[in-house]
Amino acid sequence: MNDLLRQAVSLSLFEKCVAAAVGILIIHAVFSVLLMQSVRAERYIGKKVRLSGLVKSQEVVSWAGLWMRVDKGKDMVVFDNMQDRPIKGTTDWQRYDMVLDVPPDSTGISFGILLDGAGKVWLSGTKFDVVGADVPSTGAGDRKIPDNPVNLDFTESGKR
Repeated sequence: MNDLLRQAVSLSLFEKCVAAAVGILIIHAVFSVLLMQSVRAERYIGKKVRLSGLVKSQEVVSWAGLWMRVDKGKDMVVFDNMQDRPIKGTTDWQRYDMVLDVPPDSTGISFGILLDGAGKVWLSGTKFDVVGADVPSTGAGDRKIPDNPVNLDFTESGKR
């Protein structure tokens, strides 16, 4: 393993012990990192689910964020990765939430945290729960897709 790769995936023994003792996940990367887990969607169909957690960052060059998606078979139905509200630079602990609708016929829900590029993020107090219909969704599943191509010179920024 070369030194750059070792630096990208390694934490000191002290950091690992402290993090394990207090239930904090630490990601320190030179390259992009995505951590995830998946659950079956059956018990959540027709409901809204929320992923929340406390995140702290250090020298995040590009961006980081929680992320969650709902799938139907191999197709993604709803998605949120906080790219429209990114964690950048160095920040103290802050709670982040995302809420997605789980439509009929959904088969899976995947979620986690991502770090795009160099930096370090800590994640603690992660929760996954069902919320009421009154809680607004944060995902892009209801984004209107145009009938015809637009912005073919790609000069306009992405808008919801």
